[in-house]
Amino acid sequence: TTALANYFCHRRDFCGPKARPGVSYTGKEAHFFDEDEMMAKKLSHYESLFDHCSKNTTRVYMDATPKYMLYPENVRKIYEEHGTADTVKIMFTLREPVSRDLSWYNHLLRENNKARPPEWAKEATDPNNSGKVLNFANYTELRILPSMREEHPSNRGLYAHWLRKWFKLFNRSQIFVASYDDFRRNETDFL
Repeated sequence: TTALANYFCHRRDFCGPKARPGVSYTGKEAHFFDEDEMMAKKLSHYESLFDHCSKNTTRVYMDATPKYMLYPENVRKIYEEHGTADTVKIMFTLREPVSRDLSWYNHLLRENNKARPPEWAKEATDPNNSGKVLNFANYTELRILPSMREEHPSNRGLYAHWLRKWFKLFNRSQIFVASYDDFRRNETDFL
C-alpha cells in the first residue's frame, strides 16, 4: 500500500489524509473505519482529514489503510449514511500471505525498537517473557498458525473470507482487486 499510495499522492488529482498527531502513520492511513473513537465522529470528521487537499485539482481522496479489509461493515455504514455507498471505489492489493505476514512482523519489530512501543506491537513479543521479541519462526507458530488452523477472521491473509464480505456489501464493479506480485514484477504496466 505504501508504494501505491506514494505513486497516487504524487499525482495532482489524488490526495491522501493528513497525518494524525501522536501516531506513527505516514499520512496515507486515516485509520477512521477501524477505530470506534473515530467512527463515532461520523463522516464530517473523516472529510476533515482531507481538508488540506486542493478543491481545484483533487478528484480522488485516497485512504490507504490496510486494516480496513477487516471492517467492510463500517465502511458501508458510514458511506450509506452519507448516501454515497454505491459510488465509493475500493481497491485491494493482495500480497502472497507469507510475505504479507513477514512484512507485518518486520513492521512490529520496527515499532518494538522504539523507546515507547505502541501496545499493539506487543503482538511480536513472547507472552511468557515480557518484552522479549519473538523470532519470525516463533511468531508464526504462536500467532499466525493458530489463526489459520481455526480460520480465525483476524488473520488478514485469509483473503477469500474478507473479500466475500466486501462483495456482499458493495457492487463488484466498485471493487478492484490487484496483485502485489504483479505490481512488483512490472510497476509501469500495473500502474
